[in-house]
Amino acid sequence: MEQLSGRQIVLAERPADRLTERHFAVRVVPVPERRPDEVLIRVIFAQVPPAARAVMTTTTPFPRTAPGDGIFTAVVGEVVEAPAGGPAPGAIVTCFGGWE
Repeated sequence: MEQLSGRQIVLAERPADRLTERHFAVRVVPVPERRPDEVLIRVIFAQVPPAARAVMTTTTPFPRTAPGDGIFTAVVGEVVEAPAGGPAPGAIVTCFGGWE
């Protein structure tokens, strides 16, 4: 099977004021092998809530996103691969994932 790759948006630098494109970077990364109990999803929509901005700064009690880390949030995606008994390929699902 051909190695799949995907694009991942990561925090490039912590924002001190208004967010701009310079605060983010795009990486092309290989998609890791799916373990037998995992579902591979192609993200269609990623939520960009106010909390995403909060965890990019140092002013939140929640675990912070460090430069180089992906942005974790709620996503809507299409199932690409799944274990037997899991969601069918092509199904649209919601879960937590990254901006990728």
